[in-house]
Amino acid sequence: PSPTPVVVELFNTQDLQPPSESSLGEMIQIGAQLQSLTGINVDNAPDIFTVSESRLQNFAWDFADMDLFDPGVKSAETVYEMLGLANPGSDFVSLFQNLWLDPNGTFYQPEKGFIAIAGFDFSTYQKYSFAQAYVQWLRNGQFSFTDLGLYPPCVIPSDSCLASLALVKGEAAFTASQWAQQVLDPDSRQELEDATLKYYLIPVLSPSPAMQAVRTFPYEQGFDFTEAIYTSGGWSTVNALYANPPKTTEQILHPTKYLQGEVGSEINYTDLAAILPEGWQAAFQGALGEWNTYLLLSSSTNNRTRLDAPAAQAAAAGWNGDYAQFFTATNGSRVMTIHWKWDTVDDAVAFANGLSTVAAVRVGGVQMEIAGTTCEQSSAETSC
Repeated sequence: PSPTPVVVELFNTQDLQPPSESSLGEMIQIGAQLQSLTGINVDNAPDIFTVSESRLQNFAWDFADMDLFDPGVKSAETVYEMLGLANPGSDFVSLFQNLWLDPNGTFYQPEKGFIAIAGFDFSTYQKYSFAQAYVQWLRNGQFSFTDLGLYPPCVIPSDSCLASLALVKGEAAFTASQWAQQVLDPDSRQELEDATLKYYLIPVLSPSPAMQAVRTFPYEQGFDFTEAIYTSGGWSTVNALYANPPKTTEQILHPTKYLQGEVGSEINYTDLAAILPEGWQAAFQGALGEWNTYLLLSSSTNNRTRLDAPAAQAAAAGWNGDYAQFFTATNGSRVMTIHWKWDTVDDAVAFANGLSTVAAVRVGGVQMEIAGTTCEQSSAETSC
């Protein structure tokens, strides 16, 4: 007889230890303080486990067993390589795993509803870390992260995926920061300010500038977005974010555009799958968004093809929608098309000038006319 199949349980918690009685009491108190701060009251509580950092890393490796993980990694790797934002063979597996661990050493698993926190002494830093994870648990109880399109893990470089990550991670970091300001004593707050965030709990081999920017975007730009929303109307406006989540990274980068309900325009595009001959496969089709557009101008692996940050921000700031298509062939050939729309003609000209500068240096070939368009062409690459 054939052997009975064994079902592998992702995120198995049977052998994990609960926190000590004193730590659990502090966690319950922190949870109550966060409920009071946000005005969200619940009767239940998450399962909480204290684990070693290596065990926390194992939870991230469990993500590698999910059906959507491999296609997402492949898609990101192909897109960022074709955009010149990552070198061939870059470690996108570890990058994706780190995206699902908070940089401060906690892991919240929405489907199972548990929080795992690295370390056993429940230091000031761990209290702040736990506060971030608890906020995510609290929000998921209101609005399912699955319904947000955030879980199972969404696919980078999708613009809506990055926007969702920025909402969840940035809001949790902001709310935990507000809690720390109200509850912790001055010495503890200073300890937090002096701490260096460890963004890579799983080592990533030589991450490119763009890969690092994607890792920090949810926490840094997401934090700033939430702070701006809070300033505009307090906790009621923050709590309302999940009922009407930001849909684009443009809204994250420009909170006033979120408040005004501005989203990118629909793009009329020609599906490359209907044009390319047999043997070509789609690696990614969707919106890159303002953040990835900014990275295209500012964060190439070749520092000669980078605009400085202010120039790149100015060139990308008029984004009004895009649709990108990345296809690969079995012989190694690659093609990408990106159709951008801009708020004004001046915005379009500013971006076109920036992109032309980047493309000319990247290709390093000669100018020639193809189908009525001025293009840069070398023996390896053509850019129009």
